[in-house]
Amino acid sequence: MAAPYAPQSLEASSTPVPQSSEAAFDPVPVVLDLVRRAEKGDEKAMEPLRELLRQHPEAADALGGNSAQHAIALLVLKTVGANPLKAEATHRKLELLREELVGPNPTILERLVVDRVVAMWLHLHHLEQDYVMKNPGDLRHLLGYQQALAAAQKRYFAAINELVHLRQRPQPMLQVNIANEQVNVAGQTVNMANEQVNVSPTGTG
Repeated sequence: MAAPYAPQSLEASSTPVPQSSEAAFDPVPVVLDLVRRAEKGDEKAMEPLRELLRQHPEAADALGGNSAQHAIALLVLKTVGANPLKAEATHRKLELLREELVGPNPTILERLVVDRVVAMWLHLHHLEQDYVMKNPGDLRHLLGYQQALAAAQKRYFAAINELVHLRQRPQPMLQVNIANEQVNVAGQTVNMANEQVNVSPTGTG
């Protein structure tokens, strides 16, 4: 298997690199090589990755910084086992639930709570599946499963109620000046003369 492409190979090569090659340069193998080295404790590989995260904080998820994604992945693995098709289908189902729940123009708080609802949905149904498959005959184990199910259901409903509460909160009054006229609105945008104008809240009230 060929070694991962690295920047130093450009320096070592005696062949001039055409200017147009810069647009075709693929940084993914370089980053993957840095990630592999950093995971083994190579401190020299950490500095370019820190710089990458400083310049592109959105890369944190791809580099393993999203603990919620890790928890979901572990729970999916525990639910479906080593079945790639079921794992893929489960992840897709979670994505569909997330898309349905976030709705249009969600706030960051709504996104966080929706992620919680989706995680609790999976956790609750995993426990139910586990309970049905194992069907513990021991009364002590039976009570333990029932307590775990009750706790998971309580957390699931609590996450749903929090999402409902967020969406029932009155939106802050927004203010925009157009043609020297002040317009108060209660949304994120206002349409006037077929043009959409973004506005910011003047206060939470």
